[in-house]
Amino acid sequence: MMRSWSTGIAALGLVASAASCDGTSKAIDPFPIQIDLTTGPVILKAEEGSKGEFDIVVDVLSPITVLDSYRAGDVIQDPLRRLVELTLYGTSDPPIPRFQFRGVTAYDLHSCYPSEALCLAGEAENSREVYGILGSNLLSRSSVRFDFSGSEMRFFPDTAGTDSERTLACDAVFGSPFAGGGTLLINGSEVRFGALRPTLGVCMHTEVVGELGLQADTSVEEFGTDVQMAISTAIGPSLLTEEAYVRYAASGDAPAIETLEPATVYLPSGPVQGKLAEVPFLALTGDIGGDSNGRGPCRELYANARMREIRSCAMDPVNCPCPEDRETCKAAAAVELGLTVRILVVQSGLPLLQALRDELRPQVPELDGVLGVEALRSLQVEFDFPNKRILMRCKDLGTCITRPQVRNQINLTRLEECSRAEADIRADQGADAGVIP
Repeated sequence: MMRSWSTGIAALGLVASAASCDGTSKAIDPFPIQIDLTTGPVILKAEEGSKGEFDIVVDVLSPITVLDSYRAGDVIQDPLRRLVELTLYGTSDPPIPRFQFRGVTAYDLHSCYPSEALCLAGEAENSREVYGILGSNLLSRSSVRFDFSGSEMRFFPDTAGTDSERTLACDAVFGSPFAGGGTLLINGSEVRFGALRPTLGVCMHTEVVGELGLQADTSVEEFGTDVQMAISTAIGPSLLTEEAYVRYAASGDAPAIETLEPATVYLPSGPVQGKLAEVPFLALTGDIGGDSNGRGPCRELYANARMREIRSCAMDPVNCPCPEDRETCKAAAAVELGLTVRILVVQSGLPLLQALRDELRPQVPELDGVLGVEALRSLQVEFDFPNKRILMRCKDLGTCITRPQVRNQINLTRLEECSRAEADIRADQGADAGVIP
C-alpha cells in the first residue's frame, strides 16, 4: 500500500519539519564534537535514550529529524511522531557524550522508503548505513559551527556580535540566508515547518576573479556563471542541473555534458544518478538587499573587489557596480574557493530540486542545485540560526580567500588588515601547494 509520506521524504528526507517547543532543555558540552566526513556527508554517533549508538547524518537543509528504527528483515512501519531524548557522541573512541536534546520531537520513519534496504549516505564506492537525520528543527535551537577542515562541529546558544562587528572581526557575514517554510502531509497529519533552508548565490568560474576590481575594462560577465544553491551537509559532492552546467560550460573550458561519466550519490532518501563533473573555482556570495541592486553572484563578487579600493568608481567609472553610478556603495560578503569541486550534474526535474523550488518561490531565485560538504571543506561555517545569518571564514588558506562585506569606506583599513593577516597565515601554511595567490 502506498503511504502518503513516501513522496514527501524524497528531497533528501528534507521536506518536513516538526513543530516543537523552543524552550525544551538541552545540555551542551563545551568541547567540539568530532564528525566523520570520510564518505562525504557529516556523520556522527547518536543514541536515543539508552538503546545503543547508531550513525546519523547531520543536515542543515533538513527541517525534520528522523530516527529510523527499521533494520534488515523488519516490516516497514508507518511513520510515528514521538518525543525522544537524543544524545550526540561524535566519532571519538571511546564515545563521549557532547550534546543532548531532551524531550524533542522526531519522526520514526524509513527515509529511503519504499526500498527495503537499509538507507545509505555517500557514493556508490564509498557509502555507509545511516539510521537517521539530525535536521534543523533541532539544530536551529542553537548556533552550529562546522570546522570542515578539522572535522569538528560545535554548538553555541548563539553567536555574539552584530553583523558590523563580525565583519570587522574578518568574518564573511551572509545575512538573511534562510528561506522556505510550509506544510507536509506525514501519515495523514499536516506538519508545519519554518523558513530554515539555507541558500546562497554562487559564482562558478574557471580562474580566480576576486581582484577584477582593478580591471574595469573587462566585462565581469565573461568570468563566471551565476547560480543559486541550497546548502546541505548530507551530501559530499554538489548537485547542479543540466541547464546550469550547460551555461557554465559555454562560458569556459569545461567539458561538454555529453562527455561526462555517469555516477551515483546516496542521500538518506535514496540514490541520485547523474554525471560527474569538476569545477576548478567558485565563489559563495551574499546579498544585501537594495544595496546589491540585483547584481547577481558574479557581479557581487566583482563589486566586493572594486569597493575595497577607496572611491573606486571615482578612479574609473567604467563598468561601475554601484546603483546610479555612485562612486561607492556597499558590497556583500564573498568566499572565494580555489579548489576543485566535484558536482553531480542532474536533471532539472529531480524531485529534490522540484520540491525545494516550489517551497522557496518567490523568496529566492530559481534554484540550480545543492552545495555539498566537499565545496565547504576549506571553511569554518557557522549557521547562526538565532540571529538569522551564516558566518564563514577560510581555514585552509592555500585554497580559500575570505572577502568580508564592504559596509562603508571607513572600514576599508580594517578589511585591509584582515587581508594582510590572512596572507601572512597563507604564507605560513605554505600556500605554494595551493592555488590562491
